[in-house]
Amino acid sequence: MKDKEQKYSFPKKGQKMILMGFDGAMPYFVKRFAEEGKTPNTARLIKNGFFADAYSTPPCDTPTNWATIATGADTGVHGVTSFYIHIPGEPLDYGAGDEQRGRGQLSTYCNAEYLWETADRAGKKCLIINYRGGWPTSMKNGIVINGDGKPVHYIGTPMRYITPQLMRDEEQLCTVKFHKINKSEEDIKSYSSILKSEIKVESPYIEKSLTMKILLIDSEGKGYDRVFIGGLEDRCEEKEFLKIGEWTG
Repeated sequence: MKDKEQKYSFPKKGQKMILMGFDGAMPYFVKRFAEEGKTPNTARLIKNGFFADAYSTPPCDTPTNWATIATGADTGVHGVTSFYIHIPGEPLDYGAGDEQRGRGQLSTYCNAEYLWETADRAGKKCLIINYRGGWPTSMKNGIVINGDGKPVHYIGTPMRYITPQLMRDEEQLCTVKFHKINKSEEDIKSYSSILKSEIKVESPYIEKSLTMKILLIDSEGKGYDRVFIGGLEDRCEEKEFLKIGEWTG
């Protein structure tokens, strides 16, 4: 009776939680290397957090188990059955087609609620970074930053551009050809003739293609050193030109 009446104390303010996943990591080696001092940051996370072994949910592959971890449901409930999801009513080989490959990494095909969606409904703000199957999301307060799987991986892979002079026979890349334009076309200062080209951003995985213009300028009289990438109607200013190693917004 005494045990039933025991009261537990909880922190007044909810604590933040970080869930980290490493695809294909073996717990035995994770613990071993931490104990040997080879991975001090991992050892610190284990010491100050929680670490435990767990069996994989069959089929034992990436999409299935990332869905299980994030939902707490098994395969029969969340329905993410490997990279090639078979949906009842479809031909058995339909999910194995190129256009369907990877849909196991889209939350659209997961039938269970994700942990962050539950937290979001409770008013908590979640940040999801590169979680397989984390996109798209129904969160109203949270943020998803994706770096692998769909959509970023499949949109980005075919979009690689190179000038014909650097092209090699074995490369499957999109060529970009530049031509000189009259300086009156663009009100930009350049010591050499402005070079202009257009690239088309397209992929079978995105709904609409997008055409963008590229301008190369010689800002210091030492050769072409800055580039502008933007919409066809965008006006260019000096601050919008990038140097090597810089990124656009």
